[in-house]
Amino acid sequence: MSINFRVHLTGSKNVELDFETYGHSYVKLFEDSLIDAIQNSSLRHPYKVYNFLDQQTEIKEQINKINNTIDIINNSQSETFIDRKITYKTYADDVNYVHTHFVDSHVSEIDGEAFGDLNNHLHGLEILQSPRQNNNAIGQIYLDFHNKKFFDMPDSALEHFTISRKYGECYVNYCQIGRHIFEMFNNQDEHAHDDHIIPLNRIGGSAYIWLGPSTGFETFKQKTKQIEEWFTTNNIGEKVGMKWGDPKLAIGWLPVGRMTTNISYQELLGINEIKKVDYLDKTS
Repeated sequence: MSINFRVHLTGSKNVELDFETYGHSYVKLFEDSLIDAIQNSSLRHPYKVYNFLDQQTEIKEQINKINNTIDIINNSQSETFIDRKITYKTYADDVNYVHTHFVDSHVSEIDGEAFGDLNNHLHGLEILQSPRQNNNAIGQIYLDFHNKKFFDMPDSALEHFTISRKYGECYVNYCQIGRHIFEMFNNQDEHAHDDHIIPLNRIGGSAYIWLGPSTGFETFKQKTKQIEEWFTTNNIGEKVGMKWGDPKLAIGWLPVGRMTTNISYQELLGINEIKKVDYLDKTS
């Protein structure tokens, strides 16, 4: 049994993308949360649509979003004061610094939304800084909702985590404040505090849609070796209390479905926001 859902996107054009979920048992948890969220909740952070506009324009807009959010936090009643802004020349180092230090913050409910926005904007800038080649960017869409259900990650799902992504594939989004190992590797950030490294351990109706090049087998082998070397060199295993090869490291992404709309990356250029999501039907 699978479900079909549709994502409506807007920007300089309107686009509809249809998806079908896979038949794995763990995907049922994603489906239950997603259907409930579509029917009973609302979109959260619909602007998390990346790499479909000019790169430098997107980066500068994202830096402005981060700095405006830092101002909101610093001018609030929160006990946390973030002592560093993001600058265009040093934004990679700035992001790692702010991300590492804000996670420790103890915020009240009234300040929580601003910290959530900051977390999302920081992740967005990390996504945008990846190089683009021949206009074949790593298009990414993050689908999220308020008040969604969460389920513990079943052991049966762990063997399906992969660093090999496919164009049009849909994955469970990382739904925890902190950093997972694949993200740390991609950003070469080995300085996160031990308790900030949190492998994905639950499933919710939050999706990550990959609209970039599919990973080739040689690239997959090379990157796996690089991650293992980085993991060992920086003693990541000691920080998380797990050895290399432990499935609970949850390295990479957990696939839950695929796009059924036949559309190229170039045809998506200009989109910048999710307008709505529809649950269509179930298929056997």
